[in-house]
Amino acid sequence: MSTARPKRIRAQVNYVEPTELDDDIAVEDDPVEAEAAAEPVDDQSPDSQSDSSDSEPDADEFTTDKRKMKAQEMALKKKKAAKKAKKAKKAKKIKDVPFPFMDLPPEIRVMIYKEALVESARELAYASKGHGRNFFRGYMVKKPTRWSSFKFQVKHEKTNEQHRTSLQPVLLRVCKAFRDEALPFFYGQKFHFANPATLQLFLARISPTNRMLLRHIVLRGWADWNITAKDVHHVFAMLTSATNIKSILLDRIIYCKTDGNPHMHGGDKFWEDIQWWADAVDSAHGKGAAKDVLKIKTICFGSKEEIKNKEKDYIKRKKSFMANLKFSVKPIDNPVEHPAEVAIAVAEASDGPE
Repeated sequence: MSTARPKRIRAQVNYVEPTELDDDIAVEDDPVEAEAAAEPVDDQSPDSQSDSSDSEPDADEFTTDKRKMKAQEMALKKKKAAKKAKKAKKAKKIKDVPFPFMDLPPEIRVMIYKEALVESARELAYASKGHGRNFFRGYMVKKPTRWSSFKFQVKHEKTNEQHRTSLQPVLLRVCKAFRDEALPFFYGQKFHFANPATLQLFLARISPTNRMLLRHIVLRGWADWNITAKDVHHVFAMLTSATNIKSILLDRIIYCKTDGNPHMHGGDKFWEDIQWWADAVDSAHGKGAAKDVLKIKTICFGSKEEIKNKEKDYIKRKKSFMANLKFSVKPIDNPVEHPAEVAIAVAEASDGPE
């Protein structure tokens, strides 16, 4: 008996594609099918409708594809936005890294402080208008009128003026270490004030601790007729906490060389206004310190012509005013003798005749 398996009979496959001629022959061979194909078809069967519905895209199927496309677009947008946010977060993280300013050498930090906080191009002058509560960078000018008198005009300094340093005191808010190191440079420069009222507003804005950092003050308009005595008194009362000040210069605003100051008589009232300040400075730095700090310009006692010609009225006004200023004087120390000289003098005295 043979154990070999029989071969599987497969259907014959024709790999020749049918042509149009073959189709025509097939139609001619089957006339029934040809007649059926020639007759018009009015009503379609359910099978034909199902076939046509399968071939054409459904409305629901089209909407589904549109939603998918929209979902893909939204996903792509979200991906781009997330990538952009990640990049921005990374850039912000790099940007937010603080600059190690305090690690710079002290010399460079000092240069930065002076550049941002010290006026090096012109006078650092402040003025105020009327009885207002604000002061600003500016100055006061004196102009004559037609009735042989004069009037004062306040001038503002424009921020875009040339030869003007735009100070940046807002940098003092960076940190406490920056503030403590930079404050002496800001308050250590010379301040010019148009009148005592402006200086009073300035001192009212700073604490007594910062007043100790003041070094140089120039006060104008203190001796004019429109300045009340209480203004000078209030200013020097507030300066009692500024005992480390090195110079206070009293100046006067003039408009011509003949602009004198004939009402400047006697300094007794002025001494009453500054007495408490002088005592505070003397107690902090020794007797005579206040006298070295306070200086009065000669223009306060007369006009330029009077000073140039050394007129008697000018000299008399100046002498009478300065005589009433009762500043304490530095004690004159006796010269200390050398110990060897003292020993020789004692020996000579002992060798002399009794």
